[in-house]
Amino acid sequence: MREVKRKPKIDKFLEYFREATGFSCNIDYDIEGNLPFSSYYVYVTRKLVDLSINKCKIPMNENDVRETLEMIDDAMFDSRLIRALRKAQELNSPILYRDGEDPVPLSGKEVRINLLTSFPLPKPRFLESSLIHLAGILPVEISKDSSLIQFENGLWSSLYGLPYPMNNSWKWIWDLKWASLIELLN
Repeated sequence: MREVKRKPKIDKFLEYFREATGFSCNIDYDIEGNLPFSSYYVYVTRKLVDLSINKCKIPMNENDVRETLEMIDDAMFDSRLIRALRKAQELNSPILYRDGEDPVPLSGKEVRINLLTSFPLPKPRFLESSLIHLAGILPVEISKDSSLIQFENGLWSSLYGLPYPMNNSWKWIWDLKWASLIELLN
């Protein structure tokens, strides 16, 4: 598999941030290592906002920050995934998330990941309501029994024609218009 590096358009985020707040702050921030696109975007943009507030003395409280991030995220992506990642970031906890409902915080050990590769997400080969339900319930079940990751990987392979990972610590995840293969590190 060939690794595809994708970084979000942080300049576009900063442009929206300037428009939303009326403040322009000359900041730069990036991270070491590889993260899936959506995780990278959520983490780095929050860090950029925090740095802007501190460096340029932008008068924003935590509620202002959350509302501004939500507005920009919806303008840029309008994605359930981004909303879920922001909520997990806000709660500083892994969560089960469904748009429009209260998130359910999960307990468990911290998981570190490494991005292995990403593929554009094609239209599913076959999709019907029972498969949608299965895809939705699998994260709940995986939170209780991690061996179901192999089953979920099989579902990704069946629906999207993605290669089935033969390593038990590799997992396909939804990454906006992409599927990213991550390695779960201990």
